[in-house]
Amino acid sequence: MINIIVKKCNGCGEEKPIDAFGAVKPGRGDRHNRASRCKICRSARNLEWHKNNFSRAKNNRRNFYVKNKIKEIAYAKEWRENNLDRHNKNYSNWAKNNRPKLTAKQNARRSLKISATPEWLNFLHKTKIEEFYDVAAAVSVQTGVKHHVDHIIPLQGEFVCGLNVPWNLQVISASINCSKKNRVA
Repeated sequence: MINIIVKKCNGCGEEKPIDAFGAVKPGRGDRHNRASRCKICRSARNLEWHKNNFSRAKNNRRNFYVKNKIKEIAYAKEWRENNLDRHNKNYSNWAKNNRPKLTAKQNARRSLKISATPEWLNFLHKTKIEEFYDVAAAVSVQTGVKHHVDHIIPLQGEFVCGLNVPWNLQVISASINCSKKNRVA
């Protein structure tokens, strides 16, 4: 006969199997290292705390991110790669619900590009810039892989800012360009 261990929840007062209680650090819970509240009560209590202490919770999350930035970025990247459809769906929903933010972001990028384009560029230079975008579109159609026009020296680099000029442009795959972000090479 199997002996099932039960425990009384301090939240709802019900007796539940030990598996209904979350594990805690040794010495923090009972002799089985289980929490005093069941997972459901503990979750509800945590949710209530986050609602009542929103700014503190946000600050805690930000501090944790700063301390564990490399791990957090690696985890986010891995999750995004493993859940690409879900990520794209989430981004589409965000874009639909935050149209003003998205528009502001696009306009900021556009104005940055305009301010990074020197006035001394002549017609030939501007034509060459347009050719890069034509090539990127043609390569995307031809290969079936999306390509971007990348600024070799980024317009918003950490240490140096590039210009929107033909000799600072290259056509690369979108995945490489997005992973490059505001870094050189």
